[in-house]
Order: sequence, then C-alpha cells, then structure tokens
Amino acid sequence: MSKSPILFLDFDGVLHPDFARGPALFSARPLLWQLLDECPHLEVVFSTSWREIHPVDELIQFVTVGGGEHHAARFIGTTPSIVAERGANVTQCYRRETEIKRWLLGNGQIHRSWIALDDFKEYFSPDCPNLIAIDHITGLKPEHMEVLITRCQL
Repeated sequence: MSKSPILFLDFDGVLHPDFARGPALFSARPLLWQLLDECPHLEVVFSTSWREIHPVDELIQFVTVGGGEHHAARFIGTTPSIVAERGANVTQCYRRETEIKRWLLGNGQIHRSWIALDDFKEYFSPDCPNLIAIDHITGLKPEHMEVLITRCQL
C-alpha cells in the first residue's frame, strides 16, 4: 500500500478568511478535523507564513484546540522559508511550491505525493496539479471537502 499524500497547509485565506480576527480565526478548523478523520494516514506540514513567527507546537495548538487535540501527532513539521534565508534571491513566484519541494527532498519524501491547500495561486506554478486553491475571502468551506477527501485518499 502506498503512503497517503502529505498535505501542506496554509492558514490565512484557508483555515479562516484572509484578514480574519478574533473568533473568526481558525473558523474552518472543524473541516480540517473532518479531513483528518476521513483520511487517517494523512500527515500535515505547515506551509503557512505563520511558521516564521510561531514554533511548531504553537501552530499545532492553533489547529487542534477545541476538539482536534487527538490529531496533534499528524502535524509533522514546517516547510523551510526560502525568503528568510540569508542572501536568498528568490522571487515571490512559485515560492511556496519551491519550499514544499525542499521539504520533501530534505525529509526523504521526494517521491511521495502531496497536496497544497492554499489561497495564493501565484506561489505555485501555473496549473499546479498539487494545488487545491481556496478563495481567500471565504476560506475553506464544506463544499471543498468531497474533492479534498478524495484527493487525500488516493
């Protein structure tokens, strides 16, 4: 049996509408938990810019608090930040896809399938088959779940 794909997860515009504050933050957390329930072998890597400010244990708490704590072990790290590397001359174009590929290579997972859940298409190559683009105004919605669960179970 092949391993499930790895999910690379953004926060802003995905787990809540972009620029959300207060109780609206992480409003789509229950949908993430549903995905993890439906796809028990799915592992998640944080690709959100929040990883540049918060340690991984805080990121895990943000997405599990309030009922998803039993999923904490499924969050296995963060992508490297190529923008933060000293002397890096990287354009914003395809940045997140490059960070994901670096994580896969650096963790011996280069041949493993992956899915990115993100609202910023410009961070990925055109028509990237691994990207499930979310509308940044609404964030993740129940209507995304069927496609997402199907992709994560392949």
